[in-house]
Amino acid sequence: MKKFFTKTKKIAIAVFSSVYLIAFVFFLVYNFSYKKNPHNNNSTFRNYHVMILGKYENELFLQQVYEGVLKYSDDYNSICELYVPHSKAEDASLNSMLEYASLLNVDGVITYISSEEQITPPVRSDGTIIPLITIGEYNPNIPQVSFIGNSYWELGKTFADESITFLQNEGTIFVINNSTSSLSSFSSLMNSFQSSLNSNENISYNVLSEIPSEEEIISILDTYQKPLFVCLTEEDSLNFGQIVSYLDRKDEVKLIGF
Repeated sequence: MKKFFTKTKKIAIAVFSSVYLIAFVFFLVYNFSYKKNPHNNNSTFRNYHVMILGKYENELFLQQVYEGVLKYSDDYNSICELYVPHSKAEDASLNSMLEYASLLNVDGVITYISSEEQITPPVRSDGTIIPLITIGEYNPNIPQVSFIGNSYWELGKTFADESITFLQNEGTIFVINNSTSSLSSFSSLMNSFQSSLNSNENISYNVLSEIPSEEEIISILDTYQKPLFVCLTEEDSLNFGQIVSYLDRKDEVKLIGF
């Protein structure tokens, strides 16, 4: 069986190395801090105080981040503190945790957020904004000094760029949206995708709310001169690929999958 995928781009929530993250965290704290902080959970004076905080559901992930930060704290004369509820019953809003960080006048905060999270940036007692590093899903409305994770805006742009390159600036794209329509991040992805395609008048696109059947795929192949299918999730890519594998004309199907 010939391989029908001409190009597959695997984009998922970023998996980053501890060395990169921790070195970057302390570099930012060192450069953005405005004063020395006296708080210390090791009863030894340190220049900087970094807090890792988030909700109970992200405890295991944040614990790993904390352990990585702790390994490099001595190199930057810093202390680090993990502030995560120990149970679901103790869970609090992210904003209340950030307010606690503000009360402590920490020098930097690392937190895990979702795409729908609306937070107020932490500030020190003198009114200066505490440097914030977010992990998870990118939210352009949050004034963060850095983001580590999945940007749906960049993802949409990447899909568009890959599509334009493959079609050589002419053709029709069929975006399969079987799994993501309920996600708020989907609108950001599609806005970016559409914005990137607007500069090319010879490429049009259609959004399919369901994975097309064998008959529908054949109809598209017969109707459009240069069709390209784009799947936005790994699940849709696999399901669509399984359907295509049964087609006699599978070699004609072009797909960019997640």
